[in-house]
Amino acid sequence: MTGSLLAVAVLGGVAAAAAAWRQRRQEHSGQPRFVDTRYDAGHIRASKSRRLVDVCADLRREVTQPELRGISMTALHRRWLQSGDVTAREKITVLNLRHSLSTAMVAARAAGLAHWRPGLNVNKILAGELGDAFGWLAHPVFTALLGEADAA
Repeated sequence: MTGSLLAVAVLGGVAAAAAAWRQRRQEHSGQPRFVDTRYDAGHIRASKSRRLVDVCADLRREVTQPELRGISMTALHRRWLQSGDVTAREKITVLNLRHSLSTAMVAARAAGLAHWRPGLNVNKILAGELGDAFGWLAHPVFTALLGEADAA
């Protein structure tokens, strides 16, 4: 596929995704449902914030992000890309996996498809399912998050 054909295909895909997003609240029997956790989860959150970390806190889910403690995401990416820092790459990967899993869970909850007990710790899920795939998961800063979640 040439560059211009690829650009047309990409733009067509972007336009289709934008149209699906605008029509997401309409009934589409038999079609996949789109849920935007920033705008379609208001009925399940207590605060006005649309930030995923705040919505998760409202839902009593533990999503602490130690990867960004003392550093910005931009700086973390720079460390990985400029110096090949493996730990930086692993932190970014785990952060993105946590964000993706949390977003999917909030969307399922907003759509009435999922429920969980208060204190669900997404970091425990990641550690349990990813095992030793990333050295960062064995780092004391990360493992400190795996203690019992506050169920209060």
